[in-house]
Amino acid sequence: MAKAIDDVSGHLETSSGDNSRVNLANLAGERGLSSYDQPINDTLTVVWDLPIGKGRSFLSGGPGWMQTIVGGWQISAINQMNSGLPVNLTYSIPSNLSVSDLLTYRPNVSGDPVLASGKQIRNANGSIQYLDPTMVSVPTDVTQPYGNAGRNSVRGTSFYQLHTGLHKSFGLWEGGALDFRAEAFNLLNKANLITPDSNRSNGSFGTITQAFPARQLQLALKLIF
Repeated sequence: MAKAIDDVSGHLETSSGDNSRVNLANLAGERGLSSYDQPINDTLTVVWDLPIGKGRSFLSGGPGWMQTIVGGWQISAINQMNSGLPVNLTYSIPSNLSVSDLLTYRPNVSGDPVLASGKQIRNANGSIQYLDPTMVSVPTDVTQPYGNAGRNSVRGTSFYQLHTGLHKSFGLWEGGALDFRAEAFNLLNKANLITPDSNRSNGSFGTITQAFPARQLQLALKLIF
């Protein structure tokens, strides 16, 4: 478990609305989660030589054809589990009222902006409504353009992904070998969603329109001689 807090993002950490600019009227109010804060960031790697075949626990003395078919296989897996990244709620102030285009303007919130999982419906255009527009509003007093939303006060969806591989090296003449590998990326085909549109001035506010890649399969052969 970890927690990262700062009062401004770096220039290479300006994702999800946290654009490294500050509310100059209230620097103390800029203290919040870092744009890269992830309480859980776990990667587990497993490599297992199946106990079948020459030099292993089972069928070590089996005939050649059996060694070729069932002996010497190796399985690998990489499992990732990450907390969702912070999302900074913003809005676009009209240009004639803006003090500077270098500042971040945050809206008002009147409750939890994140919709309950059962209410995160799919819109007609295929996007997913992740944030509740009724809980987020643009300030109406032009003399007080900064809302009460804290910096990086919302968190996006979690990330879960399992990669697996199946490998075997087939012996050839004069010490050569043919390596075979079958790999599955995102084996369980988990839909890992990108962070939502966090600008309240956009018509697509609160929606998620993209996801990380779905399951991908690949086969590989490598000749070693």
